[in-house]
Amino acid sequence: VGCEGQVRTDRNVFIRAGTGQQFEQFGLATPGQTVTLVGVTASRSHFRLQLDSGFGWVPAFAIETSCDHLVSHPENVIEQNERISGWAVSELFLLAP
Repeated sequence: VGCEGQVRTDRNVFIRAGTGQQFEQFGLATPGQTVTLVGVTASRSHFRLQLDSGFGWVPAFAIETSCDHLVSHPENVIEQNERISGWAVSELFLLAP
């Protein structure tokens, strides 16, 4: 469904819950890292990344890719990723799909 892109900056790039700096930062993409792209904003200003536990957004200028078939999304999209913290080993069975 997605396609590969590569971080082309010399610094880490914030992965955010939405398509602007006002949105929560919850991860980093490192220089040279390969990422899976699954969407793009209509203006092509941000790419949507597939992550281990959801999705996030990065500025398009930071990613090199030849993808031309990504799903277009409206501007100011906000991801609703759920986070799980404070779990105990005995509770892992609760996280099974």
